[in-house]
Amino acid sequence: MSLSLDTTEANPRISWTIDSLSGDALIVERLREVGLFPGAEISIVRRMPLGGPVVVRTGDVDLALRSQEAQCIWIQRQKVPR
Repeated sequence: MSLSLDTTEANPRISWTIDSLSGDALIVERLREVGLFPGAEISIVRRMPLGGPVVVRTGDVDLALRSQEAQCIWIQRQKVPR
């Protein structure tokens, strides 16, 4: 089940995989340019208060995303091997 990045709780210990990007074509293009594309692994580092940016980590890079950008990213929690 995919969740919108905009509504997901911040916890840097949880890994997520980007399932899909949808929404405004210019925003989706920008997200791809900065390395956020389907299949990419991310973690949600922190969420700023009052609808501020969401900080995500992909590889060694932290990115601050506006709410409008975060709404375009659909993610799935990675399965933890047992």
